[in-house]
Amino acid sequence: MIPARDVPSYVQGYRFSDDPYFYDAARQAFRDMAGYGERAELLIDVGSPIFETIDGHRCLKLDNTFHGGGIMPIPWHGSVVVVCKPMYSGAGTTVSVYPLLFGDATLLSSNGAVLLQHFGGARRLYFTSPSFALNQVDAQNNNGLRVTGFALDQETRRAYSTKDGVTISTSSPLATNTHSGSSVGPSASSRGFRFGNLDGNPESTTPPADLYLYMHELHFFSENIWTRYPNEAARMMAILRAQYGL
Repeated sequence: MIPARDVPSYVQGYRFSDDPYFYDAARQAFRDMAGYGERAELLIDVGSPIFETIDGHRCLKLDNTFHGGGIMPIPWHGSVVVVCKPMYSGAGTTVSVYPLLFGDATLLSSNGAVLLQHFGGARRLYFTSPSFALNQVDAQNNNGLRVTGFALDQETRRAYSTKDGVTISTSSPLATNTHSGSSVGPSASSRGFRFGNLDGNPESTTPPADLYLYMHELHFFSENIWTRYPNEAARMMAILRAQYGL
């Protein structure tokens, strides 16, 4: 079941299982669940995916030994839902890794991103526009699996986050300026997104010392679904949380 399909404005998404319905092993391609075919697939072009079964669900172990990318479906405005399980085994240090980079800038902070960070005892999952101009964070103090929804909204100039689609947290509105729309947009480039390159170095396949994650699902929507389609978005989150035992 892919409940994201039932929410209007669904434009791209993946279930990270090695089931042939979701993954073409010969091409190392994750099939697009929104129905746009090969042009919207997520291709692994460095290394080979590592699949594991975590709490009864097949998923990807994102440890930087493989990475790839796909078309960026929401470069200007929209929502994303991430189902993942952070894994931190360090000793209190601040560590950041990048499951998704929305752009090709060498300086990592110049890209929009889904960023996982261990800081102050918490595993902090961010959705951010380039240079952290606008962002929201979902923090929890353990390695538990999470279902998190985010949005960056050009109309309100706010960032949004939610765990259940009902209780929505918002940022303060971003002040306008000459390039005001660019500060809100998730992507630093229209070329696509980078996936699984946790240290941001395209040449690197070195595993991080103490922070990685398991990725289960990733879904994109062209609208701020938390304000535009609140009933459908809340239902999707409820189904996802039930599927993963939350």
